[in-house]
Amino acid sequence: MEILGKIIKEIRENRNITLKEAAGTSISTTNLSRFEKGLSMIRADTFFKISHNMGIDSHMLFTHLQEHFLENDNYIQWENQLTHCVTTHNFSKALEISRKPPIHSSYLITVIRSHVCLLVSEHLGIELLLKNEISMVKETLKRLINSDFWTINEFSLYEASLRNPNFNIFSKEFIDFKSHSVIKLLNKKSTYQDASLVDLLMLTLISTLDFYQQKELYSNAELLISNIKHLYFLASIPYTETRLLNVYMYETYILLKQNKPKGKELASLILNYLDAQFALFEHPMCPELRNNFIKNVSHLRGRTESK
Repeated sequence: MEILGKIIKEIRENRNITLKEAAGTSISTTNLSRFEKGLSMIRADTFFKISHNMGIDSHMLFTHLQEHFLENDNYIQWENQLTHCVTTHNFSKALEISRKPPIHSSYLITVIRSHVCLLVSEHLGIELLLKNEISMVKETLKRLINSDFWTINEFSLYEASLRNPNFNIFSKEFIDFKSHSVIKLLNKKSTYQDASLVDLLMLTLISTLDFYQQKELYSNAELLISNIKHLYFLASIPYTETRLLNVYMYETYILLKQNKPKGKELASLILNYLDAQFALFEHPMCPELRNNFIKNVSHLRGRTESK
């Protein structure tokens, strides 16, 4: 409780908020001051009312709690090393680090290690994984099926598994269910307090589109694309343009696989858009995106299309 009081005081003073403003009608300024000094305790509902008075959302509060409780923790150092390796695509090093966790019996450690194994399997090959690591990934994925409460870690694991045929153990019905759940999450304003979560949820939907395309589940894919566009255009959801562009690319692939003329029209629009982006802003990702898109379109149509 002393730590919580310290956090409240730290944020309050940083924002130049007086004791009276922070206390509001929830608590006396005297009792709030005692709480900040670690001299007394307060009820949980009072704590959250004080946080609300200071404009502290749950994500900010949780971040501060993590910093105070885990600042010098070996787990944080281990996770930061893994994050750096994954971000720089050094998956072999990530695998090496994942095999030396600070805690061996933690559920979170198992989820993170399983995610690293999925990335290694996707980018370097499943043969680099040990038998017990393959079993660990499959068992961890099975646990997701019976869990209703997913954090960013579970979504990361699930999204990576959708792209990996070696580990996609989920049924079509479950994947349908999760896509509906993600759409519901993206309909909640509170979700947008965490930009990384929004991006991950969009990636999950895009990987779901990839699954539908591979399985030729066109009606499912078209419904999901429609729902994503509805969120973007009608609900003003702050997706990055790249994520929405990925959705249009998958729409193109699905249309072309069904030999629908609109597929060629949409492909042309996407190429024009990428060319304009590169010409105006010299966006470094445009050439690679363009080349990969042309390669995929050419593969689907069985011939090379040039502009």
